[in-house]
Amino acid sequence: MLGWRPVYGHPAGPSDMAWFVLHDDGDVFPTRHHPEATRGTVPWFVVVDPLVFRAHGHPEGPSTEPDYQIIGSFLYLTEPVSDEERGPWYQIVEPR
Repeated sequence: MLGWRPVYGHPAGPSDMAWFVLHDDGDVFPTRHHPEATRGTVPWFVVVDPLVFRAHGHPEGPSTEPDYQIIGSFLYLTEPVSDEERGPWYQIVEPR
């Protein structure tokens, strides 16, 4: 399993701890380090390479349009925003 940790493009700023964990099936769950969640049993996101969609466990509900795009080991917003807002928001890392 891989973790997603926020980096310099994230509005909350960077963190050394992974806020999400990516399971082998593509489901993404919040970790106890996420400031707005406890460790979840329902995925917040689902990865359909290279795109990331909100899932049923996300506080805003599921999405039919991708929220993020994976480029290398980083996640960028897909919605039309400025280059600065686009990110990267998260980095894919080995969890601690």
